Amino acid sequence: MKDVAGFSFSLPASTDSLEKRRDGLVRSMLQSILFGKNWADYAGDPNHLEKLVRSGYSYNFWGKPATLQL
Repeated sequence: MKDVAGFSFSLPASTDSLEKRRDGLVRSMLQSILFGKNWADYAGDPNHLEKLVRSGYSYNFWGKPATLQL
């Protein structure tokens, strides 16, 4: 049987931040996941994180925002 490692994190957020900073919250969540996977090069690169957040918009067919809500 293969050992499976896991990790957990919490990301407290207010209703206001969910409405006004949703992309910033997603970026924080991605950062935690990437650090948890030991991919610090990606987690510490703001440009890479922005690309990941923007790719979520494309994946969900939401249209590309001019600016992210950070």
